[in-house]
Amino acid sequence: MLAKNTNLQSIPLAPKALVLGAGLIGPSIAGFLAEKGHVTITDINYEALIRAQKLFNRMGVQPDIFEYSGKEADTRRLIHEHDLTVNALPGKFGHAMLRTIIDEQRAAVDISFGEEDAFVLDDLAKQKGIPVAVDCGVAPGMSHMLIGYADSLLNGQSSSARIDVGGLPQEPKAPHFYQAPFAPESVIDEYLRSAGYMKDGTVLWADPLADIQVIDVPDIGSFEAFRSDGLRTLLKTMSHIRNMTEWTLRNPGHLALMKKYRNEERFAPEALPETIQELKQAWALGNDPDRTVMRVHVANDHGNQVTFTLEDQKDMVTNMHSMARTTGLTAALVARRILDGNLTTAGILAPETLGRDHDFMRHMFNGMHEQGIEYRGTRTYNGMTVPLEI
Repeated sequence: MLAKNTNLQSIPLAPKALVLGAGLIGPSIAGFLAEKGHVTITDINYEALIRAQKLFNRMGVQPDIFEYSGKEADTRRLIHEHDLTVNALPGKFGHAMLRTIIDEQRAAVDISFGEEDAFVLDDLAKQKGIPVAVDCGVAPGMSHMLIGYADSLLNGQSSSARIDVGGLPQEPKAPHFYQAPFAPESVIDEYLRSAGYMKDGTVLWADPLADIQVIDVPDIGSFEAFRSDGLRTLLKTMSHIRNMTEWTLRNPGHLALMKKYRNEERFAPEALPETIQELKQAWALGNDPDRTVMRVHVANDHGNQVTFTLEDQKDMVTNMHSMARTTGLTAALVARRILDGNLTTAGILAPETLGRDHDFMRHMFNGMHEQGIEYRGTRTYNGMTVPLEI
């Protein structure tokens, strides 16, 4: 039941999971978790909770919905009354909230994607004896799990890994050929922030729009791609892979326009507020259908390769956008693994580390399959390419 200004005393005792944040992704996580367990979703924005309730009605589930004050004491009490918290807050709040969750000695799944290094909280999480799975979206998240899984299939001898991924409108419209499932400022940041990548064992940084490629994803389509800063934990945990890159996909024509915007200084601080307002209108996704495209390719020096591809569409029954469902389900499945007692390792857990566990990946693939999200895999060995059974 949706209740405005609910008193904390009215919350049922010890629900299993708490989702902090009812933006684009939080409600999808809560909805998937509610299909097989007890979950509460909370936000300081009442209107966001109203929108979440509409999604839950279409999904046929009913998480507990709670509008809270945002005060630290209330936040800590909410966290403490649950066994696990999913941190789906914006990145600028994410790291501080993750520290609070760990401090309350509660397990966590994090999709806030803050700029801070989550591993600075590793000692604290180990002292508290709790698992804290970070970067559990589609990319970073499932992309990294697939790299960990592929590297294990190549006996830890991978030498290169590449991620191509993008959330795209199914029916791109000129002049932008793009609609954003996220806030425009988050997308603009991708065009401004230096992208980290690994080349010959050295971490380098590049202007994201300096090198635009044309990418063909077999059986899906051709796209433009720019370097993006999504490798994150991979640069630390998988440094034996000497060459690693992530490229974000866009429909042809969009990136040239973004370079024009940048060259005209429309992303400069003094112009940015006006640009954001313009792009909110131009990029509004609304109820238009979207799709998520991803390809993950891992290889060693002997010509052996593992490749995964995904093309997912908006769920027209629940009206859940593809980016919300592919990201939300990844986080929900990791949370379910912890809640079921099958993931208990204390500390900061990077998604690629989780992906090396084949039983864990069966759990992920099976959970995705139940929702109609299908990852296809192939393995090339001694020049012969065969499908992977996943």
